[in-house]
Amino acid sequence: MKPDFLKTGDAISTTVAEKAFRIEKSREIDEKKRVLKPDIIKTSELISKSIQEKAFLREKHRIEDSKRMEIKPDITKASQAIKSSIDKKAFRIEKQKEMDQKRMKLKPDFEKSSDAIQKTIGEKAFIIEKQKTRDSELTELKPDIKGIGSLIEGKIEEIEQKKKDENTT
Repeated sequence: MKPDFLKTGDAISTTVAEKAFRIEKSREIDEKKRVLKPDIIKTSELISKSIQEKAFLREKHRIEDSKRMEIKPDITKASQAIKSSIDKKAFRIEKQKEMDQKRMKLKPDFEKSSDAIQKTIGEKAFIIEKQKTRDSELTELKPDIKGIGSLIEGKIEEIEQKKKDENTT
């Protein structure tokens, strides 16, 4: 077995070239990182503000929670008020049922009611008819104003004539 120097030289040169290429790429990346160095101070200020806001909100929530814990509802008073309201409504419903039952028991006597209505209508019709006859009689008895005026005029002229005749004599 003879060593093949050419192939070995080619293999070594490709390996060296690849390593050199990787080193160059690594340098370029490092250079870019240095150029794009993050502003740690500004970033820390932003983070600090965010943390302070969250701490403030948490403290505010704790205060609100403690206030809620202090306020305890008076369950007995609330239950008594609810029971009282329910009792009042039940009483009203019961009274309404009683009134409905009373109404159901009070059946109107339709025959008596119709007789009473007919009697009332008959009386009203009689009164209206009487009023109409009275009105027609009054219309007939109405004096003829023009006729009376001419009669009075004639009488006045006669009286005046007599006065003139008496005055001339």
